[in-house]
Amino acid sequence: MNRTRIHWLVGEGIPEHAAMLEAVPGVGNVGKIVVDSLVDKHPSRTIGWILHPDFPPHSTLDGNGLVSPPRININSVLLPDGRTVITVGGPLQPMTAAGQHEVSEAILELASESDTPQLLVLAGLAAGTDNREIHVICADAEVRKNLEANDIPVSREHPEAGMIGIAGLLISLSP
Repeated sequence: MNRTRIHWLVGEGIPEHAAMLEAVPGVGNVGKIVVDSLVDKHPSRTIGWILHPDFPPHSTLDGNGLVSPPRININSVLLPDGRTVITVGGPLQPMTAAGQHEVSEAILELASESDTPQLLVLAGLAAGTDNREIHVICADAEVRKNLEANDIPVSREHPEAGMIGIAGLLISLSP
């Protein structure tokens, strides 16, 4: 039984969107910084929270001075070209492997139910500070073939040591 709960703040689901971007802290904060910047720079609103009992038990004050539970935010972001993207991110992820699996499955289910055209997982890679490479990876040969047909190189060597947490699970469990 999946213990993940989605608490909708606006509506009862995800609006029409061009893509979903996910990033939570893991090896680094690279993806989280990108997602946070999108939310901060463009018109956006938090439409829901992902809640799980394995999140660290640390409630925080929100922008209105109200206490909010530990959560991963689901945001709707309006881009300058008029398209909407959904961001899934926050300052934490579950502290247990089971919790990370359950939250990953809930995110994949949410993406499927809302007909998400693309789910992009943004994650850091344990590397030296001078390494600024970007690696595109996937878990499906057809997806890789389509990416490469569109001149997007897909890494076959990285991440050499594998991936941990929600990022690795989302990629490996998705098509």
